[in-house]
Amino acid sequence: MKKYFVSGIDTDVGKTYVTGILLKYLKSVNCNSLSIKPIQTGCKGISEDILLHRKISKSELTTFDEDLTTSPYVFKFPASPHLSSELEKIKIDSTHIEKSINKVAKSYDITLIEGAGGLFVPFFDTYTTIDFLKSNRDIGVILVTTPKLGSINHTLLSLYTLKNENIKIEGIIYNKFGDYDKVIA
Repeated sequence: MKKYFVSGIDTDVGKTYVTGILLKYLKSVNCNSLSIKPIQTGCKGISEDILLHRKISKSELTTFDEDLTTSPYVFKFPASPHLSSELEKIKIDSTHIEKSINKVAKSYDITLIEGAGGLFVPFFDTYTTIDFLKSNRDIGVILVTTPKLGSINHTLLSLYTLKNENIKIEGIIYNKFGDYDKVIA
């Protein structure tokens, strides 16, 4: 039971598509795998990102999807998790997220965990994604980056942080999908 956290250097770098494509690949090699999106903002019910993971990987919804184990926190307002949860008066509990991840991980060989935004996105007050990863050292990180302007700096800062916090870097995915300046890309 391996767990990988798919993070990005920023919002809108393709974490959802990368997670879906990784899930599709794992299924193609008969690896029993599932994705989870612990915090989703800007929707209601089952996480929109989970639905896209299933569509990309040509997978049916699971009971973990239907009982919201794979999307324990879904907020209507499209903002950072701490702001969305504050507006809905729901406190994000990192222990609840860990329980959801571990519940899925017990049933699958590989669990892909898609983060929200980058490494310093706040879950609440002073607790960020990086704090979550520091508390869960058994989870390796796959970092998604892009060729957009500023991405070299954001990528190096993210890698520097992961290295200095002794968080295992499992891989870097350079997502060239999208509309980017061909000279930069």
